[in-house]
Amino acid sequence: MEIKYEVDDSKVSSFTDEAKAKLIDHSRQHTLEIISEAEKVEASLHENGATSEITGNMIFQAARKIRNYPIKKYKWVIVLLRIVSELLLFIAGCLFSQESFAKDPVQFYWFCGVFFVAAILTIALHFKEGE
Repeated sequence: MEIKYEVDDSKVSSFTDEAKAKLIDHSRQHTLEIISEAEKVEASLHENGATSEITGNMIFQAARKIRNYPIKKYKWVIVLLRIVSELLLFIAGCLFSQESFAKDPVQFYWFCGVFFVAAILTIALHFKEGE
């Protein structure tokens, strides 16, 4: 199926060719997300034995849901950093021993190093998610 629509030339007169191509790509991606969400809405309302039919109201619900709850796409680097952060916090907890700190100051330095790296990484991830 081909979907076409017209945009007034005065609205895109200052767009470069690259900007126009990006606009087309984003509109295509947004359309595919609405179609996918509309299929999910239809599947949730589908009755056994009934034919599968997506109505205008389902498209409206899908578009509203995407606008209100945008789909978050996590980069694999963020997921990996989150896992590393959690592991470092766990290791720091395992290294915490007051008796060992008094006997061996090197273990205290290891604990401080692991804890501060984990804390900085966790704080950085929270700020990154807040963008």
